[in-house]
Amino acid sequence: MKIIQDNQLRFDETLDLAEDLLFTAQYTLAAHKILYYPDALYTKVSRSNSIIHSATWEMRSKEQAVRQRIDKMGRSMQP
Repeated sequence: MKIIQDNQLRFDETLDLAEDLLFTAQYTLAAHKILYYPDALYTKVSRSNSIIHSATWEMRSKEQAVRQRIDKMGRSMQP
């Protein structure tokens, strides 16, 4: 929680898709350390009426922009 507060991390509510990916990437970058735990700690449920299955072109475009932003953050971590 301290990392979230100190870095003022928030979910981007303007995104319909990939807001969780962006938040996780921002958190990981701010944390400077992560621990890999190989066991599944949750089960993702796919529902047919989920927004992921009915995303518009505009939503997918924003998702692509998020992925590019995450890639840029990853490149900034390289020595």
